[in-house]
Amino acid sequence: MTAFEDAKAVALRHYPQANCCHEYDKGYHFFDKNLDSDGDCGIVVLKSGGDIISFVPFLLHHSPNPKYVEHSI
Repeated sequence: MTAFEDAKAVALRHYPQANCCHEYDKGYHFFDKNLDSDGDCGIVVLKSGGDIISFVPFLLHHSPNPKYVEHSI
């Protein structure tokens, strides 16, 4: 399982503008909370293996729990 600090390091290498993270049961969603969501939804680092996917496929294929924990970056 990928820990938050490891996921954060991966996410910031691939998406340096991330300034917020919502932790779901199956992944960490990193995004820029200052952006309008017109296409840029950030990235997700999956807890099982640390793979990176975009947020929409995460929602569609991993059925995250609607509850999340917010982490500051």
